[in-house]
Amino acid sequence: MQQKLTTAKTTMRLDKFLAESTDLSRSQARKVLSAGEITVNGEVVEKGTFIVNDGDVVAWDGEPLELVGLRYIMLNKPAGYECSLKNSQHPRS
Repeated sequence: MQQKLTTAKTTMRLDKFLAESTDLSRSQARKVLSAGEITVNGEVVEKGTFIVNDGDVVAWDGEPLELVGLRYIMLNKPAGYECSLKNSQHPRS
């Protein structure tokens, strides 16, 4: 089963793609790349400067990766709770 790369951008550096689709930093992504653990369309790629295009299949140790994109988190604050840096009810001394 092949997964398609889904992103709003049409091209992206591979090290940036790895950093955005995993919890790796860019420097950690370059180490994973140099270890030969990343494939693009079934071929091992060891350079972070490799350009990933929309539709390319990127995998880490055989597991396909996919960009998640922006994530929004909505929280419900119950009535009576204050969310601020300065508490108006109990000021610090």
